[in-house]
Amino acid sequence: LTMLTTPIPSICSDIWDGPFVSVPLFYEAGGQKQKDRPCASREGFSIREISDDLFERMRGGNTYKEDCIVPREDLRYLMVLHKDKDGNIHQGEMVVHKLIAEDVLEIFEKLYDAGYPIERMVLPDNYMADDETMMRDNNSSCFNFRFISHTNKISKHGLGMAVDINTLYNPYHKIVKNEDGTQEEVIEPATGKD
Repeated sequence: LTMLTTPIPSICSDIWDGPFVSVPLFYEAGGQKQKDRPCASREGFSIREISDDLFERMRGGNTYKEDCIVPREDLRYLMVLHKDKDGNIHQGEMVVHKLIAEDVLEIFEKLYDAGYPIERMVLPDNYMADDETMMRDNNSSCFNFRFISHTNKISKHGLGMAVDINTLYNPYHKIVKNEDGTQEEVIEPATGKD
């Protein structure tokens, strides 16, 4: 069994001067991720299957679109505590793929214990799955079935395999090749440029 430690850097240096957080990831010989590691569990932190009510919320809020290829049973609903920049405690929620659910829960426990500020963590359904609006509101999230911007490939978020934290302070940067051969930098949310 091998343990790799992945640092979570401070991306909000204007509001965070605390230490880096190291997150242990466990692998067996041959690079296969350990499957039997116990799930972190304490009050305020949990992993649940997608209930009927939550599934209807996801469909109505547009994160689980009609053409979604990810089976409902492959997704998990996380409840996590997080602190804002003033140290106030909030109950956050996130849907992730079951393959990363335990790791993500553990990471958020470590971020919480370190006092790492996370401004907001609600499901993208609260924004009708509109990425730009959600990112401008600095919402942290994961699953939102969609394609990679400027492509026809399903994104890691569309699979529930990528997590964004504090998206306004940590915007998405990408170099896009235009039809005329020129390149331009795309920053999402657009207000993340400021």
